[in-house]
Amino acid sequence: MTILHIDSSISGDDSVSRRLTRAIVGHLGGGADVIYRDLAANPLPHLTARGQAPDILEQFIAAD
Repeated sequence: MTILHIDSSISGDDSVSRRLTRAIVGHLGGGADVIYRDLAANPLPHLTARGQAPDILEQFIAAD
C-alpha cells in the first residue's frame, strides 16, 4: 500500500490537523510506503497548460 500524506497547515507543530494526520498514517502505515508532502514548507509550483509538476501527479496516482 502507498499512502500520500499531505500537510498544508501554516501552524507547524501547533497544528491539530498535522497531529491528526500523523496519527492516522501511523495507524495505517504499518508496512506501507508513505509519500510525505508539506505544502506549507514546499508549496506547489504554479501549474501551466503544459504542467510543471509531473511528479506530483505521479505520486497522487500511485497512492492507495
